[in-house]
Amino acid sequence: MNIIIVNDDGWESKGSSYLIQKLREKNKIYAYFPYSNSSGYSNKISLNCNIDVNQVKDNYFIVKGSPVDCILVAIQDLKIKGIEIDLVISGINNGLNYGAPIIYSGTVAAALEASNYGIPSIAISFEGSLMSSRVLDDIADWLIKLPFDRIKDNSVINMNILERKDTGVFPNLIYIENEVIDYSFKLPKVTKEKMGYRIAINNSMKQNNHSDFCMIGIYNRFSGFVLDKQDKELLNELKLTFEKLG
Repeated sequence: MNIIIVNDDGWESKGSSYLIQKLREKNKIYAYFPYSNSSGYSNKISLNCNIDVNQVKDNYFIVKGSPVDCILVAIQDLKIKGIEIDLVISGINNGLNYGAPIIYSGTVAAALEASNYGIPSIAISFEGSLMSSRVLDDIADWLIKLPFDRIKDNSVINMNILERKDTGVFPNLIYIENEVIDYSFKLPKVTKEKMGYRIAINNSMKQNNHSDFCMIGIYNRFSGFVLDKQDKELLNELKLTFEKLG
């Protein structure tokens, strides 16, 4: 497959480097990363200005812009080169992105932007140790088996993996994000510090016992987390797929 990888953590992202390493053997990877950490950039784009793009090695580009700039540049750049894209992966993000606060996420926004062009897209976020992740270790095998052709335009699969415990065992909790998140919107937390302020957001679930888990969801640009029958069937199928991996 021809795969675009983008992120909001910047070109030094360990998660994206890990992803490239895992997928490049059986796939053609095209990486377009922001020059600096762009977490919280949401749908920001650089309008009516030149966006510098530097190629640092084969199919690896650093974009001086936002995560959405990166995907827009990538789509146009590869279109000019006559390369058809099969999949966009945004991530692997450092930290989880689920529930109402994903409206701030550059990771999810980049995947959503690609979905506008009819390109199957997935946002992947992770908390834990990449090198000991049981879920991500086999990503090259399970990723290509996902039914991306059934994802609607303007929708993305949003995947979150929490593996704090180095057990070597696949998390036994597989959640459907749309069913377990707390839909109430919590305002960002703004804290006064010595030299200014710090802003933080809190992801939330209806119940969270802080156990390791794998969470999959569908998010649509227009309807948010509201699912129709087709979406529910797809998510139940995906949940079953990951339960079998364990």
